[in-house]
Amino acid sequence: MEYNAEQKSIIECEDKYQQVIAAAGSGKTSTMVALLEKILKDCNEKAEEILVITFSRKAAGEIRERLEKRVGDVNLKVKTFHAYCLYAIQKFHPDFRSIYVEVVEPEEREKVFKEYFKKERFRVGGIPYQILLGNNSEIQKEFSKDFADAESKYVEYKKAKNKLDFDDLIKIFLTGLRENSEWVSSARKEVQRVIVDEFQDTDMDQLEILRLLNPEKLTVVGDDWQAIYGFRGASTEPFINFSGIFSPCKVHFLRTNYRSLSKIIEISKLPIVKNKKNIKKIVRPHRNGSGFVNKIQIETDGDLFAICEKIHSLKSKGLEVKILC
Repeated sequence: MEYNAEQKSIIECEDKYQQVIAAAGSGKTSTMVALLEKILKDCNEKAEEILVITFSRKAAGEIRERLEKRVGDVNLKVKTFHAYCLYAIQKFHPDFRSIYVEVVEPEEREKVFKEYFKKERFRVGGIPYQILLGNNSEIQKEFSKDFADAESKYVEYKKAKNKLDFDDLIKIFLTGLRENSEWVSSARKEVQRVIVDEFQDTDMDQLEILRLLNPEKLTVVGDDWQAIYGFRGASTEPFINFSGIFSPCKVHFLRTNYRSLSKIIEISKLPIVKNKKNIKKIVRPHRNGSGFVNKIQIETDGDLFAICEKIHSLKSKGLEVKILC
């Protein structure tokens, strides 16, 4: 596979810390796989001492599959933050080494809380579960005692079932790192290089995990323009301030968008650049062609009706329509 000059710079970089600011459609996954391929083929690092952190299990599977096609089956860890914490806790923590730990899925946690509030429905006034269990600080403040009681029941449930939830995994591992516990020292020795994908969607606890792990080499890849998980507690601060936190840092840009036509790139930037905090970057289209993009600002219900008529008209001509809202 041919790589452009920006990608080659990342693949060949030997700096301790490097940050890759990758535009949408710029081939970041291919570049990450190529970087891993080079590391493994150079044989200067052990595969089992490399940790690749992804945002989802699907992304982890994709990276692992692509890498195996290039270099065969290798013993490196490709995991989400939570999966890695579970792995380290299960392997090294003295309280969990001899037992099998299951993870509480969000739906299971919600069920425990629902059962509690169902019994106490007269105390909370029949508020719908979707609102009651949402991230509404005012409601949680109003019913603070009820939420504290529900949380106690949930803790008892996890203990009885030998289970941990996603928050527990991060908390236990991070506490071990902060206290420099002996079991965490073993986990730390096992990781010499860390590569983090979709770093714009991390949170402050995950940033601290990386800082305290202090691997020999750390590469983060992401794009603050594509950060969409603020509602889950993710923050762009770790990505925007990365080069100041991990210094000296080599900063790379992947500026070429291989996916979208120029008009799409141009229009998509309009709401993004209004953000007060974002990394300024130039995105170049690789594909030729103009495409038709219509930008409409909705002021009234009449505008919305006109848009519906326009879409209907275009589709009646056999044209495909995408809506970016």
